[in-house]
Amino acid sequence: MIELKNIKKQLTQAGEVIDLFKDMNFVFEKDKSYAIVGSSGVGKTMLLMLLIGLEHPTEGSVIVEGRRLGSPDFDAWVEFRRKNVGIVFQNNNLCEEFTALENVALPLLIEGIRMSDAMALAKQHLETVGLFDKSSRYPAQLSGGEKQRVAIARALVKNPKILLGDEPLGALDPKTAAQVGTFLIQATRQVQLSIIVTHNIEFAKSFDYIYELKPGGIFEKVK
Repeated sequence: MIELKNIKKQLTQAGEVIDLFKDMNFVFEKDKSYAIVGSSGVGKTMLLMLLIGLEHPTEGSVIVEGRRLGSPDFDAWVEFRRKNVGIVFQNNNLCEEFTALENVALPLLIEGIRMSDAMALAKQHLETVGLFDKSSRYPAQLSGGEKQRVAIARALVKNPKILLGDEPLGALDPKTAAQVGTFLIQATRQVQLSIIVTHNIEFAKSFDYIYELKPGGIFEKVK
């Protein structure tokens, strides 16, 4: 479903060119869940940025359902991403001026879905993550774990094919991380493909596969 083909990614730091990924090749298969682990600085977040088109490889191709980023199909890929990719970030990225319900409904409203329909779907997804009773609260009135559950609901409200996560448990204490992790694992079963970057090994064990990203962009299978 997603293929990384001969990926090279160079960064420039303090005037020096660094080869972050030298020859990355990998295929993320449909109907599977992947946990990506690895040491800090190895490029896990950059990997996700490449997958969603917010970064581009220096060389090589990222191919998603036959669409190659950076090709004439790029506009079609952006449209696909908007409709079919849900993302959960470490710091939730909720809009502070919107309620939990409004935050979840926002992706639907951007797509032009009628307000009443968007709110009804948002309520269903907040109920799924156990926060229906806090629909009217603003992010400042929610705990860290509750914010992440709202972020999960927001990522799933469009019924995406692909779910991505960038250290979604990283800012939580162990107890809260375990609770939120349960909802995330449930979320992976609602999509065709999930790829979650995490340092939490216990959480990672619940995925179909665990791969460690090594320096240079090498994937080493752990599970």
